[in-house]
Amino acid sequence: MNREELLRGYPAERERLRASLSRLVGPSDAEDLASDTLLRALTAIDDFRGEAASSTWLHRIATHLAYDLLRRRNKSPVLSMDDDIEVPE
Repeated sequence: MNREELLRGYPAERERLRASLSRLVGPSDAEDLASDTLLRALTAIDDFRGEAASSTWLHRIATHLAYDLLRRRNKSPVLSMDDDIEVPE
């Protein structure tokens, strides 16, 4: 597969990617991750070995991007209104 083939096939796969990503990260981030998936695939196209279908490869990339986002979210501190926070004057 080359870049042109990937770009031709991507629109058919986009909606399935968005649906899968929505279940993982929510609909608000799904669109961004679907676009990021295409960009990541385009930069890694030379590494595609063809051992799996291109749709499987795209979904694997999307899943990894979603997990990365979820890890980043979990590392961010979440403050509660009940937390005692000192504000410097």
